[in-house]
Amino acid sequence: MKIRIKHILRCYQSGMSIRGISSSLLVSRNTVKRYIRIYEDMGIELERLLKMDEQHLHELFGTETDKESSGSAEYKYLQERIPDYMKRLKVRGTTRRSLYEEYLKNRPQGYSYCSFCLYIRREREVKIPVGRIDHIAGDQMYVDFAGDKLYLSYEKTGNKVPVEVFA
Repeated sequence: MKIRIKHILRCYQSGMSIRGISSSLLVSRNTVKRYIRIYEDMGIELERLLKMDEQHLHELFGTETDKESSGSAEYKYLQERIPDYMKRLKVRGTTRRSLYEEYLKNRPQGYSYCSFCLYIRREREVKIPVGRIDHIAGDQMYVDFAGDKLYLSYEKTGNKVPVEVFA
């Protein structure tokens, strides 16, 4: 999503607070503060900035990166590998961090960990449906058998017996 710099500047000119701009445009307060600071440091008249197109403004404010465009080589590279990453995440012990470190070995100038996880999360949200179960408290008990079992060890014999734990 491209941030609309013109909207931020118009709101700022009309006297809106940073928090108000942030909540109305769904942009973080730090981003709003950064754009306002850049605008004030430039010393260019607001009317002149508002006449520019968004692409030129993004270049001027330094917010446009090649990685953000969906046609970039970096984006295509990651999108080609996401199906494989999704399969590998189903294997026990595989983490997003380990996949990201592998990704960075191949692409040292690639996305940040946060962006990498964002693309993985978006893919999961599309593919994995989530069901909601409404229940009355104390009516039924639901047990999740996921993960490793705990073991009860006998001191004398050393035998380990798997046990279910209900917390």
